[in-house]
Amino acid sequence: MPARQNTFGPIKGPIVGSYLPIAASQYFAFGGGAFGDLNSSGHYTIAETADTALWGWALAPKSVTATAGLTYYLSSSTAGADKLFVIHCVETVFDMPTSTATMAASQVGELCDLISTNGATTPQYANVGTNSTDVLRVVGGDITLDIAHVVMNEATLQKDTA
Repeated sequence: MPARQNTFGPIKGPIVGSYLPIAASQYFAFGGGAFGDLNSSGHYTIAETADTALWGWALAPKSVTATAGLTYYLSSSTAGADKLFVIHCVETVFDMPTSTATMAASQVGELCDLISTNGATTPQYANVGTNSTDVLRVVGGDITLDIAHVVMNEATLQKDTA
């Protein structure tokens, strides 16, 4: 299989969002997605497997880029100390790697889940073969590199942080 790209993120559509405080010790792996939600304190947390709602996609600081020695951005151990720009527009298309399931053209239009844990060695993937939490919709992709182009499912957007 050809090598995947090093970073993922928005590829098409409006970049509408806001700066939000980040929860303590959140890992944003450059080799995966950065979808998340807000905790009860209003801090952005990276979405994990089985989460049923998304708030948006966080952009790592411009000063932090993927290198051979740095494969993730880690937020401060103090909740709210860091702020990141979070895109929360349902029309924005993001590219991200797929999980072990192979990307197929027939998956365009289907809903899918995320696979993720909050850890530096576990990037966030689009689980194109599963649709139980349905937080994303596949709108395209690269079947050679197993990269999915996804938008947030409007029906599962986070509406309340309480």
